[in-house]
Amino acid sequence: MAGLGTMVNVTDPVVIKKVFAGDPRVFHAGEANTMLAGLLGESSLLVVDDDVHRDRRRMMLPPFQREAVAHQAQLMSEIAAENIAGWPVGRTFCGRSQDG
Repeated sequence: MAGLGTMVNVTDPVVIKKVFAGDPRVFHAGEANTMLAGLLGESSLLVVDDDVHRDRRRMMLPPFQREAVAHQAQLMSEIAAENIAGWPVGRTFCGRSQDG
């Protein structure tokens, strides 16, 4: 893409895993995502690298661990079922929330 510099598109799942598990001193996702800073903020996890990224990511991990998600699974199932129960049957409808 013009103006974005050299880009690499990775589609092989094995290579994608290597990139995500790779050395953060080599793979700078934040540097590649700087165009998102205006939308997400300069301190967003998606636009920072190195120690800052690692520290912020570690702070965010606990709610996404298996035990934490399992604890919320019943509530998530109930909320999803309530929403689905209100969907019209037999006709097309807008999937976006009408109140937000």
